[in-house]
Amino acid sequence: MLAGTLTAEMKCQTTAVELQFSPINSNILFSGHWDRVVRVWNINEKTNVELQGQNSCVFGLCVSDDGALLCSTCYDGVICVFDVAHDNVMLWRKETRHRTYCNPVFHNGAFIVASFGNDTVGYDAMTGNELFKLSKHQKPLRMMIVNVRKTGESSH
Repeated sequence: MLAGTLTAEMKCQTTAVELQFSPINSNILFSGHWDRVVRVWNINEKTNVELQGQNSCVFGLCVSDDGALLCSTCYDGVICVFDVAHDNVMLWRKETRHRTYCNPVFHNGAFIVASFGNDTVGYDAMTGNELFKLSKHQKPLRMMIVNVRKTGESSH
């Protein structure tokens, strides 16, 4: 349940496919759109900044736990990471071979991205270097949930 009511009217000429609030500032909303643009909205000021770099529809967004980094994934497999804490600069961009339909997940300094090509890849959030790859899922992933246990913690 929402704690308050969003009353700001913010207009955009294209359909938003994905929305994510900043984990540290509830007045900042990130939106991914059909027009290949990610928008960073300031709800209080009713303004937005456009982040460019995607080649196709933005299907997934993920914000790092500290709200500093934003990862976007696109239909054509392009992954972009922006430093939204410092002037929205693009840190890195990768063109993968596979489309992505699943929201990326941020965990332990990495953005984890699942693709329609049945691979899940972890990328270092700051550099874009590949950290690991899980291949050959039975079916494409549409959703990921990361469950983290402390060392020595039982799963029962």
